[in-house]
Amino acid sequence: MVVREDEFDSDMTTTLAVCLCQILISQFNNNIFPAEIDEESLEESIGTPLFVMLRFLSSTPENSPSRIPLLQLLGEMYMKQPRIGYHLLYFLKVG
Repeated sequence: MVVREDEFDSDMTTTLAVCLCQILISQFNNNIFPAEIDEESLEESIGTPLFVMLRFLSSTPENSPSRIPLLQLLGEMYMKQPRIGYHLLYFLKVG
C-alpha cells in the first residue's frame, strides 16, 4: 500500500514509521554480519523485511512515483532509528 502513491495517506507516515521501527527492533539490535562469509550467507543476511524495502527502493526507477512514499517512510524511520543508515550502506555493499 505504501508504494501505491494514490492510496498512501502521507499523514500516517510518522505513525507507520514508529510502528515499523518497533516491529523491526530486533533487526536493529542484532548483528547483521554473518558468522561465515560467503555469497549465500551474505544474501541471507539481506533477506529481512527492512532489506526488502531497501531492495524495492533500489530496483525502482528514479522517476517512478512509487519511490516518493517509500522514501518518506524510510526518512521517518531514520528519524526514529538512525541505524537504518548503516543498514542501507551494508545493503549497498552486499547487494
